Amino acid sequence: MVGGTEWVPDPDRRFHSVEFSESLITMMPRLLNCVMQDIPLGFSLDEKTMRRKDIPLIPCAAVREGIANALMHRDYFVKSPTQIIRYANRLEFRNAGSSSLIRAMLIGSLNSNK
Repeated sequence: MVGGTEWVPDPDRRFHSVEFSESLITMMPRLLNCVMQDIPLGFSLDEKTMRRKDIPLIPCAAVREGIANALMHRDYFVKSPTQIIRYANRLEFRNAGSSSLIRAMLIGSLNSNK
């Protein structure tokens, strides 16, 4: 987490990183689980049972979509990691270069102009 406006008790240990290096099909669920474990939780109480239900502040479906987009639309010709950075108030997904889809469209448009 990058705190932004909060005091960092130990500046040398303010970042936490996890590296995944495996096939996308096996990495996606593990990565989603890792990110969701780091998301702050709110809760609600069921009126009838009085049972607590934990609710992540960022919905799991939104995080899953962000991860999928960051991994699927990155440029795999660029040797740089995809990053997920949790700030105090948001998640940022950063990937290398421009999207391979955009690259393919640019190459296609260049070839069609000849």
